[in-house]
Amino acid sequence: MTLAVTNQGAETLPFGTGWHPYFPLSPQTRIQAQASGYWLEREQWLAGEFCEQLPQELDFNQLAPLPRQWVNNGFAGWNGKARIEQPQEGYAIIMETTPPAPCYFIFVSDPAFDKGYAFDFFCLEPMSHAPDDHHRPEGGDLIALAPPGNQQFQRCRCGLRCCNL
Repeated sequence: MTLAVTNQGAETLPFGTGWHPYFPLSPQTRIQAQASGYWLEREQWLAGEFCEQLPQELDFNQLAPLPRQWVNNGFAGWNGKARIEQPQEGYAIIMETTPPAPCYFIFVSDPAFDKGYAFDFFCLEPMSHAPDDHHRPEGGDLIALAPPGNQQFQRCRCGLRCCNL
């Protein structure tokens, strides 16, 4: 899949992309995705303070289970590669962004907030920029597009591969 943005406005504007794929979640699901830090969540589900120390339950530098609780955090220092293992089904999903996306988000809902949620799905979301880059003076990793600018961002390949897990 390829994500692209075209500025159809009248002035130069900053743009970035993100993709929000949903994946099955079970107690056996494990993920691995490199990160050097993460953003705490603040009010209105927005990214807040950046922390370099990953808590154990959010450290996915090595294959690890997802917490069975609300998670809505962005992670920095990503190499654009992730692995999602579903051992109960006998497969792994390999995600790779080209060029490497610098950030990803993980979202796990919670039945206390989402009454129909049963810890049966999660999102691992590649992003071309850090959260809230629109409010940073330099614009972070956003790309300024002049109209009628067209900028291809990243291609995100997700492949299923059977594994002997």
